[in-house]
Amino acid sequence: PDSHGRRGHDADCPGGTWQPSPRRRRDRPLILDTGVVGAELFSGAFHWATDNYGSLRTPLVGAACAAFQGHHLQPWTITHRRACNNVHKIARAAAPLCVAAGALLPPPAAVAACVALFGQVVAQEAHRWAHVPRSARPRHVSWLQDRGLLLSAAEHGRHHKSPYAAHYCILTGFMNPLLDRTHAFRGLEKLVFRWNGVEPNCWRDPVGGAAIRARALNGAGAARQL
Repeated sequence: PDSHGRRGHDADCPGGTWQPSPRRRRDRPLILDTGVVGAELFSGAFHWATDNYGSLRTPLVGAACAAFQGHHLQPWTITHRRACNNVHKIARAAAPLCVAAGALLPPPAAVAACVALFGQVVAQEAHRWAHVPRSARPRHVSWLQDRGLLLSAAEHGRHHKSPYAAHYCILTGFMNPLLDRTHAFRGLEKLVFRWNGVEPNCWRDPVGGAAIRARALNGAGAARQL
């Protein structure tokens, strides 16, 4: 086998067709799981960043900042979008990155990266369905939500209350309990504040923002249960 685990025309490879090595086949679930976890974490990190920092004038991601921050004021508007309108901007950004990953990374890393990137497209659509009333959702979407395979309305609803400081992941939401219990985003907010003095929007929220700020900076004044 070569450095990528491929085998040439030999007795173990009838007809000379390429077959992945047994180890590569065993690694497939791990590779896919890594991509899914990466997609969930990226959806949460991007959501946290655009919720709390930037504006329409921010280079590259200004439209995303304005969209996520405005979404808190009018969350129902996302339900009026068709799927293509909802995800096309994310898909246009993800597609060339997937091509680059396939060209530049070893196959296992490329697959994981592509799953994580395409997961952002799925996450945005899952976000939309989490706002649609159950009576208006397709049955298969509700089935996936009920089993934790897509973001549910109940899980995402925990994010949609002031100060909008928790439950940021929007693919399935399965990482939210761990991230919120460990105050991962409070740690990131503290790092940003120490670096450039910018306070996130959740610290400035009139409902609970002061407690979130205290939690981030010194671990005291714990925010209410989110």
